[in-house]
Amino acid sequence: MTAKILVTALTLCLLQSGIVEGLSLSFGNVTLFNVMFKSPSFLGRSVAVDSNLRIENDVDPNIQEDSHLNTFSLIQKYGYPAENHTVETDDGYILTLHRIARPGATPVLLVHGLLDSSATWVMMGPNKGLGYLLYDQGYDVWMANVRGNTYSRRHVKYSTHHAKFWDFTFHEMGKHDIPSTIDYILNATGVSQLHYIGHSQGTVVFWIMASERPEYMDKIVLMQALAPVAFLKHCRSPVVNFLAEFHLSVSLVLKMIGVHEFLPKNEFISMFNRIICDETTITKEICSNVIFLTTGFDRLQLNETMLPVIVGHSPAGASTKQMQHFGQLKRSGAFRQYDYGWLRNHWRYGTIEPPSYHLENVRAKVALYYGQNDWLAPPEDVEMLHRELPNVVEKYLVEDKEFNHLDFIWGIDARELLWDRMLENMRNHENSLQLITKYGYPAENYTVQTEDGYILGVFRIARPGAIPVLMVHGLLDSSATWVMMGPTKSLGTGYDVWMANVRGNTYSKRHVRYSTDDSQFWDFSFHEMGIHDLPSTIDFVLMQTGFSQLHYVGHSQGTVSFWILASERPEYMEKILMMQALAPVAFLTHCRSPVVNFLSARDAAVAFFLRSMGYNEFLPNNNVINTFKRLACHDTTISNQVCENLLFLIFGFDRMQLNETMLPVLVGHTPAGASTKQMHHYGQLRNSRKFQLFDYGMWNLMHYGSLWPPSYKLENVRTKVALYYGNNDWLAPPEDVELLYQRLPNVVDKYLVPNENFNHLDLIWGIDAKELVDKNILEDANLITPDLIKKYGYPAETHKIQAKDGFVLTAHRIPRPGGQPVLMVHGLLDSSVTYVILGPEKSLGYLLSDLGYDVWLLNTRGNRYSRKHKRFHRYQPQFWDFSFHELGMYDLPAAIDYVLARSKGFEQVHYVGHSQGTTSFFVMGSERPAYMKKIKLMQALAPVAYWDYIDSPILLTFVKYMRPLTFLARSLGLYEFPAENEVWRRLIHQICSFAFQNTCTYFVQELMGVDNQQFNRSLVPLISGHASSGSSLKSVEHYGQQIHSGGFFKYDYYNAWENRRRYGADTPPQYKVANVDCKVALYYSKNDRLTSDKDVERLRDNLPNVVHDYLIPNPRFNHIDFIWGNDVKTMLYGRMVEIMRQVDSGEL
Repeated sequence: MTAKILVTALTLCLLQSGIVEGLSLSFGNVTLFNVMFKSPSFLGRSVAVDSNLRIENDVDPNIQEDSHLNTFSLIQKYGYPAENHTVETDDGYILTLHRIARPGATPVLLVHGLLDSSATWVMMGPNKGLGYLLYDQGYDVWMANVRGNTYSRRHVKYSTHHAKFWDFTFHEMGKHDIPSTIDYILNATGVSQLHYIGHSQGTVVFWIMASERPEYMDKIVLMQALAPVAFLKHCRSPVVNFLAEFHLSVSLVLKMIGVHEFLPKNEFISMFNRIICDETTITKEICSNVIFLTTGFDRLQLNETMLPVIVGHSPAGASTKQMQHFGQLKRSGAFRQYDYGWLRNHWRYGTIEPPSYHLENVRAKVALYYGQNDWLAPPEDVEMLHRELPNVVEKYLVEDKEFNHLDFIWGIDARELLWDRMLENMRNHENSLQLITKYGYPAENYTVQTEDGYILGVFRIARPGAIPVLMVHGLLDSSATWVMMGPTKSLGTGYDVWMANVRGNTYSKRHVRYSTDDSQFWDFSFHEMGIHDLPSTIDFVLMQTGFSQLHYVGHSQGTVSFWILASERPEYMEKILMMQALAPVAFLTHCRSPVVNFLSARDAAVAFFLRSMGYNEFLPNNNVINTFKRLACHDTTISNQVCENLLFLIFGFDRMQLNETMLPVLVGHTPAGASTKQMHHYGQLRNSRKFQLFDYGMWNLMHYGSLWPPSYKLENVRTKVALYYGNNDWLAPPEDVELLYQRLPNVVDKYLVPNENFNHLDLIWGIDAKELVDKNILEDANLITPDLIKKYGYPAETHKIQAKDGFVLTAHRIPRPGGQPVLMVHGLLDSSVTYVILGPEKSLGYLLSDLGYDVWLLNTRGNRYSRKHKRFHRYQPQFWDFSFHELGMYDLPAAIDYVLARSKGFEQVHYVGHSQGTTSFFVMGSERPAYMKKIKLMQALAPVAYWDYIDSPILLTFVKYMRPLTFLARSLGLYEFPAENEVWRRLIHQICSFAFQNTCTYFVQELMGVDNQQFNRSLVPLISGHASSGSSLKSVEHYGQQIHSGGFFKYDYYNAWENRRRYGADTPPQYKVANVDCKVALYYSKNDRLTSDKDVERLRDNLPNVVHDYLIPNPRFNHIDFIWGNDVKTMLYGRMVEIMRQVDSGEL
């Protein structure tokens, strides 16, 4: 009661005072407040309070209703999806969470301020409530309610009438409420991080959580603090100052009379709100002025019409201990735990004074938003907080000078003045992690500390077990550059992708000692990135993955720092499989960019001026830059041409490759941060026409021991390097790339993009970059068959099939339940991937699935997917004691039976085989003719049975020396040909993808037939990544015997006795091709060096039921064109599908 009388008396005193220029209140020698007002008339009205005062009933019904609706009902009323959730804290409080649900979207947690609740984010209605705005922008919105407020007044043991229920301050909220809420949201949504937005006390509890439970910082994408509170040293609020001065006596009185809740929602408070704060009464200005006395005066931003709604939802509950703790903060000027007095402090904390909170633990990215007229969180106190926080990515003073504490959530112009900026920051800070997860990729984020104390952000598109690739962005850029164009246009799929962020950019603005406000933080150029950032990141990636080497892809400055790494720390070249340089920069001798040339001519003067003015960061994300980006680079404005042309003036003109609709995304992520010293160093390179260390002028002697800075040692770049560059690149023109090429000792590829207008940025953002560049860099070479299928949006299944002789085979399926089953069998040294490797629209497996067929892709024994046996290990010779004979005898029958058993209503399968996939089928037909009844149609691509007319010089040479070679191999214990393992596969991939691509292409064509028109050389990395897939030495030997014999014979054991034991004759018998009486379609070509058209004609004459015989009309079509040819779909697959249709319909 005393507290209520005190508050009421204070209010009436304020109302009845004759105020002329200000308001002051003193007790003895203590001045509680002394406030000067610009508009004293705000409080100049005398009001007589009549107990019979009647409230007119002409208030907007919506406002009346909203003042009584709870948060859940408010959300529902305006057509948004509302959910209630309850969270139990580890100390027994039961909290209510309100959600505006958008499943699958990035979650955002909103935490209210003192005496407030979740209603604060929605009670102003759509378009005016931050909760609705976030939902409309695509976020999954969660609104917390801390202990003791309207929605969180339950405990597992205590009721609100029990003193122990109210024995808490905001300390317990930060230590228990917020962590429990965060865990609940992350468990419910299945994500690892969320956005956090707190207002006033909602920021206090965040700092406390970070201090006491710092592990939760890893769960925060970005913390946005509205009117942030920690220090109250300069607080100008009369109410807080009063509580601070008399908190001990007030607290004592309240405890004595048993009052533990501050401003409880009772009849007195409700009557006061109805009488004083109703929209229709003349006293509503009294209500608003009471609010202003607490938070700061700003009549223009307060929508007085909404006062009934505001007071209808507040005060929402708090403990008196909570208020006392705020008073303690004001008196002490420190941000520290609750002060119990020296005796109890010693018992609780081990010290006489309560300990301060550890603000250095706030490792999450923080954005601070504050107002000049905020009496509770004045700029001076926010500045104190800013100095203590280690990772503030933005500190924004709202431009409106009258903006007060409550305007952040209720202000009429809050969206224009603040919220749009917040949304932009959210997009900027979710650009890597959240962009990756947005498109369904597995995203991870890490931090790496360099030797000199910088803390770098690293993002990962995780594919554990795959070869790691480190991607390093260019100047003023970040890891977002590799993913922000979306899945179909961004580089970085198939491998285990790691994306670096160098010091000073958006994700790497932390240091163990310095903040970004310290000039020491920005004392770096790209030199330090090369000698510190890259080594630390490379070591971290290799440690995490367990690999000893990685691929490196760099763009622009990402290549500069690599050359420096090699020059200064050459031992790291042993850790690089290959370095691929996009728009490589080292020499700037022929740079054609007018902007760069202008700055370079004046670089020393510009750098001196910027540093003198304290501008150590180049193009920081400030109001000027962001305003320009919003106005000039939005895709709906005519002025976006200004933005485009500025980009073109720097990098080179190429309007055809710039996706204008993506401009807001591009500029939303750039500029991402750089130092002025960095830019100065680039200017020095341009002026000196050398690739050298930073020029300190007269201090060079101290730094380098010479008058001039030394050049970087490009001869140390010993790893393999591929250079990709554009003819119209003004920053890295062909002439400068040629200078670099002449200095590098191990360039394995120098690729000029075949587009005359291709510029510096097109290599990462160009519309056709994927087609023009990416296929020369990273392909799907490391994906296994089911992952390739899933990648392109098709369902994939893996099945295990046991053959009669104990082999366990793997079949991959593109399921189409109810569809006609098709069994597809690969060739020698191949696998199931052959039918899907080229992707949709090109591969036969996808084409048949699109037509409704149930596609089964078999892997025969010994290949990379079928390397298990019930009794033998693959290191035992017995495992490899097979040829294509056993494939036909056991593998195909087992697969056919397995497929039909899982294809209800079908008694036959379609069969498609390529090369050895046809050989094994003819063996099955010969030896197990009953299976021919289970075949609807057999389609043979490049069919192999007879080899009288083989025209492959490589194979003929091998066959000539086959017996001694196989004898030697077996003597050495080699039974697999070639060895299928990670080392061999990587070696083949590296040799054929990068180092000797032309040599591998030549070898394949000499073996299979030369056809440059149908063979896409850019696919060599993809093909080599999957070849070879393994087979037995006996299989290869058996084929060699066919070439020797001129017939289609069983395996010759070169021993008459063994042949007699197995076959009853001294020589092996021929297969009975006449038993293959199912329908057969033959497809062959004249340029197939492995399968001559004459040999196929001989086979055709021996087969009893050939329903289709087709010689490809293209005279260059070769053996592998049947599965990998550029035009195979139009030349062959259309015909095959038509034959299948005719057989299915009974026409054939």
